[in-house]
Amino acid sequence: NVVIGIEGRPWERDYVFRAEAYYRRIHNIYEFKNGVEVSDILEFESLLAKGRGESFGLELYLEKQTGSLTGWIGYTLSKTSRRFPGVNSGRAFPPRHDRLHDFATALTYRLSKGWEFGATWIFASGQPYTVPSGQFGWGRGSRPQLLYNERNNYRLSAFHKLDLTFIRKFSLFGLPAEFSINIYNAYASPNPFTQIIEFRSSYDTGTGEVTWEPRVQEFTLFPFLPTFGLSVRF
Repeated sequence: NVVIGIEGRPWERDYVFRAEAYYRRIHNIYEFKNGVEVSDILEFESLLAKGRGESFGLELYLEKQTGSLTGWIGYTLSKTSRRFPGVNSGRAFPPRHDRLHDFATALTYRLSKGWEFGATWIFASGQPYTVPSGQFGWGRGSRPQLLYNERNNYRLSAFHKLDLTFIRKFSLFGLPAEFSINIYNAYASPNPFTQIIEFRSSYDTGTGEVTWEPRVQEFTLFPFLPTFGLSVRF
């Protein structure tokens, strides 16, 4: 593993800046072989392939610590790959958690005494996902089977969302308290986190034939979610 980093406070200690570049080689990692199922009546070790991987990237971080406006900005550029004998024809492929770009920022602004406004925005490249490269059937009208030749050969859409927070600090029966209004995914970005391919059948009454059509169904996180909170410290 090779890691090179710097840290500094360039503007009279109001800001903190960090930068880090890294390269890592990983050995003795395991992955399921192609075409196996956990329910197979085999020794568990026989279902796994042993391989290696590598990752490299650049991380940048800037934080403002003083003043009415505080917060931080972070960005990561990274690339990760895995390689296993007998998996993906021995070719390297990205793991599920691989993201080329990852950006996040969190800001807090004190509007006045007792009032605060916060915002968090996140953007990340889509995660790798395995999609079939083809399909085959056992006979006329039979439900087709999906053919998988490559591992993690597709990426989901980019993930991004904005979260907002309004905080009112006050005293309740002499105790410090906070009332907050939180809005998760303020602009209702449809962020898919997985996909499922299903076959839907249709029956032709004229010919009596059954045809199957593959359809992709995406599952998304909460599109928009407001919440309220009240906390009191004893």
